[in-house]
Amino acid sequence: MLTIDVQDAVTVTINLKMLNIHNSREIQQQLSEIARIHNKNIIINLQNVTSLDSSTISMLVDFNNHLKETGRELSFINPSPFVKKIFEMIHISKFFTIT
Repeated sequence: MLTIDVQDAVTVTINLKMLNIHNSREIQQQLSEIARIHNKNIIINLQNVTSLDSSTISMLVDFNNHLKETGRELSFINPSPFVKKIFEMIHISKFFTIT
């Protein structure tokens, strides 16, 4: 489900096309475990993700808040055009760096 690369930051590639209520909790648990093990900023690579729902967005905001409490940041790379459009529509760039 997730591929991890640790350098100056931890890059997590999500290997699913759809992020939704059926898998967002498991992803959150895995991200929390990664954050517990690695005291670094986290970059989520969204290259494989074609859609996401509100439960996923809520989970990502919660995870971001957790990281901020420990002085770390969450950012995203390679969102698909559809995911990028969703992020733009809900103004999520106020909370995250997206490239």
